[in-house]
This record gives sequence, structure tokens and C-alpha cells, in this order.
Amino acid sequence: MPPGLSRRIEYDTDTLDAADMWVAYLLPREPRREARMGPPATKGKQGSGLAVERRMRRLLHGNAMFRAWQLLNIQRYHGYAWLRDTWRDRLELAGIDPDSMQVVEPRRWARAWKLLVDTWRFRKAEAQYGNTLNLDAPWPCEPVIRGLRKCPRTPKQEPKHGPQPAQKFDPIARFRRKIWTPQQEQTPESVAWEDDQG
Repeated sequence: MPPGLSRRIEYDTDTLDAADMWVAYLLPREPRREARMGPPATKGKQGSGLAVERRMRRLLHGNAMFRAWQLLNIQRYHGYAWLRDTWRDRLELAGIDPDSMQVVEPRRWARAWKLLVDTWRFRKAEAQYGNTLNLDAPWPCEPVIRGLRKCPRTPKQEPKHGPQPAQKFDPIARFRRKIWTPQQEQTPESVAWEDDQG
């Protein structure tokens, strides 16, 4: 893939990590989901670029944050954010254990993930309806692959004229129009004299 072009792959675990982060931030408790990027760096390693003695998470995209807000129904107003009392019910409806933040009912979470991806919302009525009908959803959850970030633009139709022939650079071409000639000068007196003669 050429430089400057990238695809963003969004996994369902990103949304779960973001939801766990928001619950830990808004409630006085520790995060429950462990990082999956690898073990923390030790103090003996030099130049690894990893944070020392810290858990490492996958870099979360803004879409994962938005889906976590919809999943938990986080309310925001003038810089304040809070959880409603129904956040545990919403997680259980999506097949997630609120205490461990792990998937306990894979089919329910697959339906919830499909609802989040397709509609960008998690409405309780639609989730209950899907769970009642036991609608089929792919498991394991399919990741969302976004298109190219910087897509080269192509013309919609071919240009009517062909490619321009290469022209030799003329350094004095921009000065040619500024050369003074007597025929080009018109003063108010000369215009009035021409009118009198005509």
C-alpha cells in the first residue's frame, strides 16, 4: 500500500474497552478488562518506546468511543458526563457482564454489535426485539474495515481535450504586455480630441 493510505480496522473489543474505560472513569472502580497489546515494558529495557510498568491498550478510535457512549447511554451536558441508573441493564441486554465487562452471551453481543455498526445507536426496544426473535448475527463478530483515509480522486469522466503539449518556458513572457506603445496610451484629452475630430 502506498504511503499516506491507511485502513482503519475496528473490532468489537475496542468498543468494550472504551465502555470499560468510561465506566471506570465515571464510577469509583478500577478497569476490569485487561490490555491485549502485550506485557508492560520493564525498567531494564532501554529504547523500547513502551510505557514502563503500565498496561498497554490498543489505540481506541473515536468511533469506538461513540459506540461506547451509545451502549452505556452516557449523558453529557456542558462538560459534565454521568451514567444513568440503567447502564447495568443495558450491558446485560447486550450480553455483557457488568462486573467483569466480558461477553457472557455471544449471540446477544453479536446482535448488539451489528445494531451499533448498522445504526450507530443501541436502542433497548430494538435490542429486546432482536433477542426475542433470536435473530441470527455473525459470531465471532466481524470487524469493521473503513476505506482508505486519503483516497486519490479520479475524474468522473474523461476530459474533452487531450493532454496539453509541453511548452518551453519563456522568462520574459510576463513582461511583454507591459511594454508601452503610443497606440495603447489613451488620456482623457486624447479621447476628447478624437471625439471632436469624428
